Amino acid sequence: MPHAAQRTRERILAVAAQEFLDKGFAKANLRDIARKSEVTTGAIYRHFPGKEELFQELLRPAFDVIAEARTIAAEEDAAHPAMHMLSEAAIQCSLDGVMQVIDAMYEQATAFKLLLCCADGSPYEDTVELIVDSYTDSYEAYVDHLVALGIATHRPGRMELHMLARAFIESICECVRHDIAPTAARDYLKSIVIFEHHGWYGLLGIGAGRAGHLAA
Repeated sequence: MPHAAQRTRERILAVAAQEFLDKGFAKANLRDIARKSEVTTGAIYRHFPGKEELFQELLRPAFDVIAEARTIAAEEDAAHPAMHMLSEAAIQCSLDGVMQVIDAMYEQATAFKLLLCCADGSPYEDTVELIVDSYTDSYEAYVDHLVALGIATHRPGRMELHMLARAFIESICECVRHDIAPTAARDYLKSIVIFEHHGWYGLLGIGAGRAGHLAA
């Protein structure tokens, strides 16, 4: 791409990001973005097929982080089989993974702000719900395994697990939504991870003896 065209594209993206932040996806329009970018609407179409694709390009860094977070979660699952998910070793692994994700989110704060606060009316407005569903599936899989092993004596229903998954994911999202300082966000999320870790024992009916087995 010629240098001048690249500069124009970058200017359009910068203006569009602010326009979407100010108005949200649904109310932002390409005419205003073109005017503030000092280009014609046709010039925007030379770079992006439409408003949806322009918004998608701005969200790309956030989706890259989400993909990396899924990789981290898969690596955690491989490192800690279901019966060890509640062990003391696993909590540090979870903390490390969450901190890695939140740091990456803050590095791409604008993209996540757009995704979490400005995506209503776009094809990406249900992204958080899709992530929650994925986490719910993971929760179900390892809870079922703990029940099958006789370690867990209570099997929560899917809706319970869905609500727990949403609470966890939303606790991460809220840090970006409310512009919490990165250092404070790390402290808050450490508390959430520890709270969730120990809460599973009571929820699943895991007594002291079984807890010792998990920690072994």
